[in-house]
Amino acid sequence: MKKIVCIILSVLMVISLAACNGPAAGTESTKDTQKETQAPKPTETEPVGTDGKTTEPEKTEKKLKIIGELYVSHPAEYKSADLARTKLVVQRSACVVSIAYNKASALEGELEDAIALLSQAFANDTSSYCEGSIMGNQIEATSTERGTVAGFDCVRFTGKIKNGGGWDCHVYGYTMIVEDRVLMITGLVSTQAQDAGMIAEIDALTDQIAASVYVKG
Repeated sequence: MKKIVCIILSVLMVISLAACNGPAAGTESTKDTQKETQAPKPTETEPVGTDGKTTEPEKTEKKLKIIGELYVSHPAEYKSADLARTKLVVQRSACVVSIAYNKASALEGELEDAIALLSQAFANDTSSYCEGSIMGNQIEATSTERGTVAGFDCVRFTGKIKNGGGWDCHVYGYTMIVEDRVLMITGLVSTQAQDAGMIAEIDALTDQIAASVYVKG
């Protein structure tokens, strides 16, 4: 009897050991092999107008022909005017840049003397854009400095011009000879207040225009 019990116990132990070593039901593990995906990078596209055509960026500068093949550039938002012996770039009311010109042979002396040579053309043509009037008056240079601009020898000057309203107007500019022309590029603030901010703006615009002088072709 004891032998039979022992045999039965032995069989049960073998069965239980086999059950422990086998895989448990419902415990099979599966590995998810998910691939990392990257969001596609946005592609750069040119701006398209309402008609489906590619639109060109707005131009920030305009070309201004002085005479012959002689040109300057100025900011596109400013207006220009073509007068007798000058071209004007109008920044705002009573703030302008004048480009006056004459034949190089008309200049007797140095580049500093071009200020006197072209003062009348500057004053007479620009006066209609002034507060008050500078008609018939001459630029009085308070300082001059030789240098180069746009690759040309020049004289840079700061000065004033009398206004018929009873005050002096700030002027700042350059004289130079380009090809066979003597040029005077002059910024003017004609307001009675002579605001420092306006003066700084017109001086910067004068610098920009002077640096853009070129001969086409």
